[in-house]
Amino acid sequence: MPGSQVDLRPVRNLDRYLGETYKFKVIDAPKTINAIALPGGWVYVYSGLLLSAESEAEVAAVLGHEVAHVNQRHVIKNLPPPRGSKSFTDILVNFLAAQGT
Repeated sequence: MPGSQVDLRPVRNLDRYLGETYKFKVIDAPKTINAIALPGGWVYVYSGLLLSAESEAEVAAVLGHEVAHVNQRHVIKNLPPPRGSKSFTDILVNFLAAQGT
């Protein structure tokens, strides 16, 4: 899909169906083909994934996969118990700050 834009209109009303407000952000990293789901409905898509996708359907499949992670609370369920002075919130804030959000 090089040179095209992804239409996120279909995912804007997910909160009505899934009970979560989703926020989608693109991380400018053209060599990285990945996406990340975080608690609170945050879904980050690397620009490399958008550039390498051959269709909107491929991007939709990845976004659906990431939304499912948020909806099923996979990140929270897989967190190790807190140790030391760093809480999950501290780690999350540091991660988001590093991503420029």
